[in-house]
Amino acid sequence: MADVISQRHKMSQLKQQSADHSPANTGSSAEASMGSPAGSGRQLFQAEVLEHLPMGVMVLQNNEKIVWVNTLSCDYLGIHREQFQALRPNSSNPSYLAALFDGSHILHVPQSGDRPGLYLRSLDVIMDDNHTLKYLSDISETVMLSQALEDVTLTDSLTGLPNMPSLVRLLDPMVSRSRRYETPLSIVIMQLNNIDDIANEFGKVAAENSITVLSRFLREQTRWADILGRVDSASFMFILQETEYQEAEKFVDKVTSQIPGIEPVDETVEISRINFCFGISGWQKGDDVSSLMGRARQECITALNSHL
Repeated sequence: MADVISQRHKMSQLKQQSADHSPANTGSSAEASMGSPAGSGRQLFQAEVLEHLPMGVMVLQNNEKIVWVNTLSCDYLGIHREQFQALRPNSSNPSYLAALFDGSHILHVPQSGDRPGLYLRSLDVIMDDNHTLKYLSDISETVMLSQALEDVTLTDSLTGLPNMPSLVRLLDPMVSRSRRYETPLSIVIMQLNNIDDIANEFGKVAAENSITVLSRFLREQTRWADILGRVDSASFMFILQETEYQEAEKFVDKVTSQIPGIEPVDETVEISRINFCFGISGWQKGDDVSSLMGRARQECITALNSHL
């Protein structure tokens, strides 16, 4: 008989602990949305299941306030349960907390102290007319892997500069801006005419190392707003914002005059052995990325032919 009384006492304590985490203790009517009257065994079981799910879970009432959260939600967002209940939409909350109410599917929680930044996927499930169940899952690893893959696919592997797809992506909004506001924009293509011959004579490693040294020098010549990229194995491209054609010509003259002074490093050839030419194109009305780059390439061809 004493064992039975003891078991009942333990069960009563367990139910009380579960109730402390249930929606019934938030002072809201969320208990009705959990499926049964407050304090019932079924609701306590549901709350306990939600508490221990391997994801953040919260209950929103009328999409205006959060009436219940599990422990993992607190860990994800770095705030206490009581602070969740004080949150309201359209208040002066950080953007990642405001996103809890605006239907955002991805939340970025910034790093804070020793707590790393997180990317959370949000999924809303309508419980009834007044309550919504929001699930938060940690997708940080997936997002970082995706970003790393994008960096690889948009970056030249030899120089670390933006590659051709990346340059087009960067240039397109600048052309649109020039089209809308008629702001100056110029591009410069630098063609390395004999880099294949150098690779054949001195070896591929020496040619690639020379390209790397040259790319570092060219990067040093750009302003903070300018962009340098590698178009292909034998050409670079500068995107010069707020730059007229005549200013781009002066830029090319400056670069050309300084190239002979580049110091070679181990396993490179003298940069002066590289024969190069430049093509300049300034934005004109009606230009798109293709026509802007096309004129610069044509100037390169004309410059090359003039030296043959």
